[in-house]
Amino acid sequence: MHRRSGLTLTRGVTHLTQRYKQVQDFLPVRAARLVFDGVMDLDVMREEGIACLELFGALRTSGFEYSGEVERACLEPSSRSSAFKQTADHVRTGLPLLPERIEGQLRTRRSVETVLSGGSHACREWGRPVDFVSGRTFPTCPVCHREMRARAFTNAHETLSSVMRPQ
Repeated sequence: MHRRSGLTLTRGVTHLTQRYKQVQDFLPVRAARLVFDGVMDLDVMREEGIACLELFGALRTSGFEYSGEVERACLEPSSRSSAFKQTADHVRTGLPLLPERIEGQLRTRRSVETVLSGGSHACREWGRPVDFVSGRTFPTCPVCHREMRARAFTNAHETLSSVMRPQ
């Protein structure tokens, strides 16, 4: 019964938005793209009131382990999220999508720190991975101008092995 009433409500709202311009202007009728090519669109996320942790939770429940697997993610007019996987030949490193209490234990690096171990690191704010050479300092992000970076991974098992285990 619950599903049927939800479907009826959705159809009713769709009918109203098609028939009356004022309703269409008031209600969101288009999907909002939150992620494109593994990178979060911060402007859209702010407009829609979506926090990174909220998006990460939605992506985890859709079976994603890290942001590099996500080709696109959208917030649908129904307030549900939808996501599409990258093709196997296009998957790259990305931010781990771990819950905050686990992710908080991952080592975050600031722009003044020296890169000790070269490799891919992603901006903690929006997720774009960049390869760094060891011995240099981390620059600030050219897009969001934040200083925080985290090691980018290609799977959850690699990520979890880097998190310190409780004693």
